[in-house]
Amino acid sequence: MAEDQMTLGEFVKFLAALLTKNSTRMLFKDEARWHTLFYQLQEEDFEDKPEFMGRLIFDWGGPFPKCKDLSRYLQLLHVTGCVGVTNPSYKEMELNPGLEKLWYSQVEELPPAQRKFVEHAAALAEESFSLAK
Repeated sequence: MAEDQMTLGEFVKFLAALLTKNSTRMLFKDEARWHTLFYQLQEEDFEDKPEFMGRLIFDWGGPFPKCKDLSRYLQLLHVTGCVGVTNPSYKEMELNPGLEKLWYSQVEELPPAQRKFVEHAAALAEESFSLAK
């Protein structure tokens, strides 16, 4: 990863690592809180926000803003075995422990401005995801 660039995929991985480290449950079946979080992050005035945030496209054709790229990436995490989901509800996902360790070590190596943004996003996600039933 170039020092000044971060992709959607990297950001989601780093966010998943922080949420897992903080014992925050990550929603899978109901993606609304993920999409709302990313929309909020895109709209916020935050210094040193990753460039990819400005390129995300949200569709308002439903009850919440939805980003196809984010949906695809969350599904791919499951399909590739990076996260597991429990049958039959598929309500929550759990990060593979080996990947949690690897991705968290990568978070710790981020430039300060990027790490600050990922930590900010994790704090917002923890608040939002904890309200889910």
